[in-house]
Amino acid sequence: MSGLSVIYQRDGAPAAPATLQQMADAIAQQPADATGQWFDGPIGLACRALHTTPEAQREQQPLYDGGAQLALVFDGRVDNRDELLDALAAPPAATDADLVLRAYERWGEDCPARILGDFAFALWDARRRQLFCARDYLGARPFYYYADAKLFLCGSELSQILAGAGRAWEINEGLVGECLAANVASREETLYRNVWRLTPGHWLRVGPERLEKRCYWDFSAIRRVRYRRDDDYAEHFAEIFQAAVRCRLRAVGPVGAHLSGGLDSSSVVSVAHALTQDAAQDLATFSMLFPARPETDESEYIEQTANRLRIKPHLLYPGVVSNDWYTSQAQLYLSLPGYPNGALGNTIRETARRQGIRVILTGRGGDEWFSGARLLWAELLQEGHLRELLDEVRGARLQRGLAATGNQLLRQGFWPLMPGFVHELKQRLTRRETTPPGLVPDFARRINLAERLRVPRARLRGLTVAQQAVYQQGVCGPLVHGYELEARFAAAYGLEERHPFLDRRVAEFALGLPEEQRRNSETYKRVLRHAMRGRLPEEVRQRRAKADFSHVFPETLRAVWPAGLPDQLEVCKAGWVDPAATRSAYRALQEGYQSGASGYTKNMWWLWMVYSVETWFKAALSAQTPPISLKNSALVTARVNF
Repeated sequence: MSGLSVIYQRDGAPAAPATLQQMADAIAQQPADATGQWFDGPIGLACRALHTTPEAQREQQPLYDGGAQLALVFDGRVDNRDELLDALAAPPAATDADLVLRAYERWGEDCPARILGDFAFALWDARRRQLFCARDYLGARPFYYYADAKLFLCGSELSQILAGAGRAWEINEGLVGECLAANVASREETLYRNVWRLTPGHWLRVGPERLEKRCYWDFSAIRRVRYRRDDDYAEHFAEIFQAAVRCRLRAVGPVGAHLSGGLDSSSVVSVAHALTQDAAQDLATFSMLFPARPETDESEYIEQTANRLRIKPHLLYPGVVSNDWYTSQAQLYLSLPGYPNGALGNTIRETARRQGIRVILTGRGGDEWFSGARLLWAELLQEGHLRELLDEVRGARLQRGLAATGNQLLRQGFWPLMPGFVHELKQRLTRRETTPPGLVPDFARRINLAERLRVPRARLRGLTVAQQAVYQQGVCGPLVHGYELEARFAAAYGLEERHPFLDRRVAEFALGLPEEQRRNSETYKRVLRHAMRGRLPEEVRQRRAKADFSHVFPETLRAVWPAGLPDQLEVCKAGWVDPAATRSAYRALQEGYQSGASGYTKNMWWLWMVYSVETWFKAALSAQTPPISLKNSALVTARVNF
């Protein structure tokens, strides 16, 4: 990930080089191949570029076109290069940044919708005296910003915005509450008031007097995919998936890939291996093993895939990440430090970087887009396929009995098709003001947490109820938050992680499928399993179970709090978390884990978020001068100066 920094004086004052340098320095710990700055009156652009494609090695950012009076900083990758080269009559040697600049010159604000790939960019249009920014459709590349009447700042990391504005920041208790509820539902708020993330699939236009944000992509024009035979679905998917993997192999040096024993990463590796063999390109695979934990260890499946493809994966044995690492993450980025299951991948990232690898493929997105929504019966009703529905009901009755089948038909057939106002009425009639475990009720009420966590029904026209549900789970707030963390983790090692299942063409195809191609009563990811027939070992292709990484949470919490849960937590002093409930939950987690009780995971995620918010909050407190007073903190918003 390249690091972007932008300062725009909306009041017409000259952009301050010192401010832009402060923003760039805030991410100086991330490796970069080239750095550059560009100024023109009220605008200043800076880029710490990581070159992960051959074309990027020829460019110097910020990119400036004097004739068009356009200047650009770009983080990302353009996957439909050939299409844009033809449409824009650009030379074959054009870099991805060149294509984005030309696309804006040609299509203006419509250009982001024409770009396939992961990207975030800011483009200064001197003729219009405006800054145009955009972020990819799922938010694989981070983009943060701040705006007031005089100043606009944007960057790739939250810490850059905090460093650049030179003001006191108020803690955003609303998002703090979402974090402590283990559900970062918002796709645009940050932990600081008035600092925002650009919503995925949106562009932002900033002028001296006006700031406008607009959605450019939301799947509203999705085409339904309908065939008569399963083979036709599988062939169509295989074609699209191969294209998604191929464009992500465009890299400087060898390409790496995660190889777990799961279906998603194994499918990516299988397709990537075939393509790299044809192109005489090097592909290195990395696998994590946990020999002492049968529920986590996937060595049997990894070995089967490796033998089938005749590859030799790098076998790694990750351990628990220390408290120092999480603390340093919070101090560097002044944000949440991450999750234990995600931090396990640091072993892969470090090994890959030592081998000169800059690009790593993952299986991220396979679950979200292809697992289905358990709404096949509702879709069959909605589509009028009554014969198929009757067959499903008969099969369920033989397996589960009449009463259970009738209940399922009501819950997964008729109820999802009720009008939206019926669902809203039920929520109002049955809603209870419940507070997530361990949170102080007054705090939850003050920030209206129940409403924050309520998931609105998707309202895209033309989609079945099952497609609406898949869309909702594919673009939800926790996923965006996860993408941002993963991009940061990779950038710290000078890497770019690429996710073929998050390719827009793949997601469009998945969303356009009938539910029975995603999930039926027998299996899930049906079209993917069908497409991988003959490509993967049958034990891997037909595998249903997934590795369980729950153990890493209690082990990491015990490592970061070796003496047990501290008596004095800042999140308790602030009036956010109940200390007695936290101690009780922590004790139950550790005792349950040690005894092997299956229910030990009940408060696992919530306890981790207590630690995560605590670590961030302490870093934010220590970053300000003078220290924050926490007296009456339930009524006073903390202010953080940078």
